[in-house]
Amino acid sequence: MGTITRSIAVVGVVVAALLASGCAVRDPAPAGDAAAAVELPDRDLLELMRVAAAIDSCLAAGADTPDTGVDITCRPRDVEVSVISPDAEIARMPQRALGGAVAILADQSTCTWYLPVDDDHVVSFSNGGPMITDCSPAEEAAAAFAERALAGDETLLRPVAAERVTACDVVAAAGYTPVADDDLIVSCGAQGQDWRLSRLSSISPGPAADRDRDVRIDGTVVSVQDVGLGGCTTVWTGPDEAGVGRYPMGGLAVPGRCTPAIDELLAELVPAFVAVRPADVDLSSYLIPAPAQ
Repeated sequence: MGTITRSIAVVGVVVAALLASGCAVRDPAPAGDAAAAVELPDRDLLELMRVAAAIDSCLAAGADTPDTGVDITCRPRDVEVSVISPDAEIARMPQRALGGAVAILADQSTCTWYLPVDDDHVVSFSNGGPMITDCSPAEEAAAAFAERALAGDETLLRPVAAERVTACDVVAAAGYTPVADDDLIVSCGAQGQDWRLSRLSSISPGPAADRDRDVRIDGTVVSVQDVGLGGCTTVWTGPDEAGVGRYPMGGLAVPGRCTPAIDELLAELVPAFVAVRPADVDLSSYLIPAPAQ
């Protein structure tokens, strides 16, 4: 996550040093369009994460082919995108406009553009690597994504609907209250509980080979391993319902030793994991529209 350079004096010293050493100085990043500042809203994190989980990070970056898992970050070519990232400082940053959405030039040195989704989370676009000095791809990708997202373009969503499910959707489906935090797309806790559930994608079905015992729950084999001070861990895979060779992979981490209570908890969570379906999302409301000029 970048930070904005505010000190003109420091910038001058750095530029002078680079010129003296013979190094190339990176061209200034494009400034986008000027926009009147708007108050960034405080929004429900779980709802934001559901939209973020539905967005294909590679398609958001302008790639021709979708992601092959549930990553929220993708770097297909010369642009890296994260469909949701936390940054508590964005309310203090100068706002611009890109593609009709509120935008922030967060770090000129890495050509990082933010598209805020609330008062402390953003979609971020930046150079795909340290050797890329042309800032236009990141700006253009951010502007293109903003236009399509505000228009509700569903071709930005993950083609495999099962991969749009968040870990907290599973927790809620099992009857628990999810504890929302910045990891809840792939990992989620529950109110009043000390365990944490994970939901990923795997290209190989079946539980991990290294386990102490297996538990079968409604046709799903769960591997249980006692890792001592590391707690009790379990792993399982659900069915490849889309027929694309990728299997939803679940895991449960519980502090302490593996006890029979683990089996009872798995009997609640694993059926919910297999049965849960993604929530409907409104992509057009994910970003914040820039004020009309």
